[in-house]
Amino acid sequence: MNMHMLARRFLLGISLSIFTVGAAGTAVAAKAASSQGEKIASPFKPGLRALSTGPIVTVRYSNTSYQHMAEPAYADLRNIMMVALKKYDPATHYFIGLGSDPAPLIAFLQNIGGKEMAINFPASGKGYGNGLAPSIMKPYVKKLIPKHILESGKTLVLVDQTGSGGTLQQLGPIFRNYLKSVGLKNKVIQLAFSQQEQPAGNRRIDTTMFTEVNRFLYSPYEDVTAQYPGHYLGESKISELVERSQYRKFKGAMLKRMERDQVLDKFIKQLNGKGQ
Repeated sequence: MNMHMLARRFLLGISLSIFTVGAAGTAVAAKAASSQGEKIASPFKPGLRALSTGPIVTVRYSNTSYQHMAEPAYADLRNIMMVALKKYDPATHYFIGLGSDPAPLIAFLQNIGGKEMAINFPASGKGYGNGLAPSIMKPYVKKLIPKHILESGKTLVLVDQTGSGGTLQQLGPIFRNYLKSVGLKNKVIQLAFSQQEQPAGNRRIDTTMFTEVNRFLYSPYEDVTAQYPGHYLGESKISELVERSQYRKFKGAMLKRMERDQVLDKFIKQLNGKGQ
């Protein structure tokens, strides 16, 4: 083999070892981090120009424009997600947002781990008290949750930004029943981000001190920043489950904040065991 070919192989090896964390590269970064024994890949990029402290993106919904991702709003989201990640290690937990309300929480997790860390699961309404047959759940689980995540045995953390915690109370048993029907033994946790005390069976991250997070239940977040249109399990067609451009735009603006966030970068390094 001549020196030219050796050089080409060497450069190819270098190029394959490099990854960037961005809107298109998050999943690649997450897998690379996993292979290196890291829990989370930091999106921080040194040297980027500072952003305005005010809103940096406009999201249009139903003929109305909503301003999003001001620095204080982003910091509120980041701070509560650091609380969540301290409690629920992403090395052993997988996050599933139920419906539209927790979409900003899941967008944050996807910006550091892609679908390898979190997904949004359609669950409009609260009409699931009588349960759902595993046959109804199967196509959604197959479409949305990576197979190897389920087979890894990770604990599934069902997430909702909620008052009453009703959706968690209904979907928790439905998920457990589905997993049992296919022979999987993943533990299921019902996690409410809420100001209110929760019914038995729901765990809670108290949002009382997180003003912006409490707004996720209402405008300008509810439906506006959702990943999917309203979708009723057992009624809507799964072919209608198409990602909305508004979610991509919102998540992309959030990523810009995260790429400049030294507080988040330090936290991730500490979580990965590399901090001081």
